[in-house]
Amino acid sequence: MDVSFAPSWLSSFPFLEHMKSNYIPSDDEVSRIRTLLLEPVGTLQKVEDKIGRLTEELQTLWKIRDELKGQIDAATALIATSRRLPDDVLREIFQQCLPANRNTPLKKTGAPWLFTQVCRRWRQVALETPSLWATIHISIDTMKTTPKFNDRGWPTQVATQDDSLMRHQTRALAVGSWLARSRSLPVSISFYGGSPKLVTKQSFDTYLDAVIPFASRWSSVLMEAHCDSLIQLASLRATDLPRLKALFVYFNQLSDIPWNPLDQQSPWYGCGLFAAPGLRKLSSRQDSLDPKSFGVNWSQLTHLELSGSPRFNMPSGSKFLSEYEASILLKECINLVYCMIYLSGGFYGRQSRNIQEMRLPFLRRLSIGEGTDIGLFVEKLEVPELCELQYWSTVKSISTSSCLTLLSSTRGSVRKLSLRFEYLEHDLFIQCLQHCPSLVSLDITRPFEPTLSDSEDDASDYGYYGHHHEGHSPFKCFTIDDHVLKRLGGRASPLCPNLEEFICRFEGDFSLSGFLDFLARKQGSMTSGVSKLKRLSIYCLPDPQDDGECDLEVNGTIRSYIEEGLLFQNKCDRFREISPWKRVVGDEYFSEQGCGHAAVQYSDVWDD
Repeated sequence: MDVSFAPSWLSSFPFLEHMKSNYIPSDDEVSRIRTLLLEPVGTLQKVEDKIGRLTEELQTLWKIRDELKGQIDAATALIATSRRLPDDVLREIFQQCLPANRNTPLKKTGAPWLFTQVCRRWRQVALETPSLWATIHISIDTMKTTPKFNDRGWPTQVATQDDSLMRHQTRALAVGSWLARSRSLPVSISFYGGSPKLVTKQSFDTYLDAVIPFASRWSSVLMEAHCDSLIQLASLRATDLPRLKALFVYFNQLSDIPWNPLDQQSPWYGCGLFAAPGLRKLSSRQDSLDPKSFGVNWSQLTHLELSGSPRFNMPSGSKFLSEYEASILLKECINLVYCMIYLSGGFYGRQSRNIQEMRLPFLRRLSIGEGTDIGLFVEKLEVPELCELQYWSTVKSISTSSCLTLLSSTRGSVRKLSLRFEYLEHDLFIQCLQHCPSLVSLDITRPFEPTLSDSEDDASDYGYYGHHHEGHSPFKCFTIDDHVLKRLGGRASPLCPNLEEFICRFEGDFSLSGFLDFLARKQGSMTSGVSKLKRLSIYCLPDPQDDGECDLEVNGTIRSYIEEGLLFQNKCDRFREISPWKRVVGDEYFSEQGCGHAAVQYSDVWDD
């Protein structure tokens, strides 16, 4: 049917001039207008009828297309690559989807649970691959009571504690099924829970009831929760844990009052977790635990961490561990290859009398912190194979350094050095480096940057020159200046000539020209016997003297070193865009929502 209609019909409409006015047509004119509209109204009806027919036809075509596409997709699935993958390749793909830096979280929308919901074959392969289910992270404080709403958004019922407990019980059943799928493999478990004020002990017990039947296969366990919430684990015997090799204890406190949950009246006293026959790695970052009460076979440990706080960026000392008591423990730990210990004098005051001789012949990594002078302790410590040293200090003494004493006893064996000092003379810092001729990595930090005062006198007491202490003159805290950079890349007797990684986490006092000269000596051929830098992180480069050609030249110079392989990071806006190295050096322990510090189980310090 021809429905063509001239679009210029309105242009010949005799009443066109009155259309956009207040003109009122007469009765005769109304009749005439109605007669003139008969033709276009009829044409409009024909158009609408045709649109209706075409719409029906189009909907029919869409339906045919959808059905045909579905049939084609079903047939194409027969030749899909994923269908033709051998089971062992599919298993490896599944394995690579698991997190590499922590245990696999209990989550329906993530691997490996997600693989069981794709198709029958994927589900079968996933369920028949025990290694996919051999690690689990159980976050307990993420399940919170929430109100229920109707379709209009009005609350109809507020979830009760019973509702929350029911959800916890459902998840606990999933935990049991998860671990059962690991069959006979050793399993790694991590618990993360908040305060008992937020999560009831009954909720914790539902999960513990699910995991305890698999205690004979536990190989690594991390507990980050209040000790009362996990009290059910205290009933385990050492014979129940034949495969336990690594234990991480980060109990939370409800108050700042020191207490000892491992006294003889506590269920934790003599707990089998600490006395497991195969325990080789122990981490206790908690200031209210008395390690002397653990009942650990210290002589078989290869990895040990003892400090007073689960906060990894700023440890503190155990209130129950003095230097003397620490020496008693370490004297027995003859097989350690890694040790982290922070000493602050103990809750009952310093007890440096009769510090025992400590010989650790296999120790290669040592992280040691002092909240009080531990010079006598360090003098009794013998570590002939030490390769990596991380040293924290908040001691205000400026006349000596226990770190220097320790480094001088290593006879130049240290290859990686990390220093975190609040008070350290510049000359002592240089002497520390002089005792590390084989140093490959240097990481330095001043935790609290002093603030320049308005007057020089104020600065001498509290500012850049360090804290003023009775009996000592004000001193300039160690820094990185042009002189230090020149020593690190000098032509004659360079300081630490093998240095390949340099990380400075505070703003140094070097000039831009001094920094570029240091890079040229390290990365160029100006000095023989000096290793090139592979990784460099600076807190903030000085600004060029002008913003013109000098700025472009600096960009080009640093870029050329990056193109040659240097991993460079400048922790400020300038030059950030030219650095391919995005990761912040030292972010070893991260905290993800619902994960706590579960990543510590996978830190390289725990490698055998």
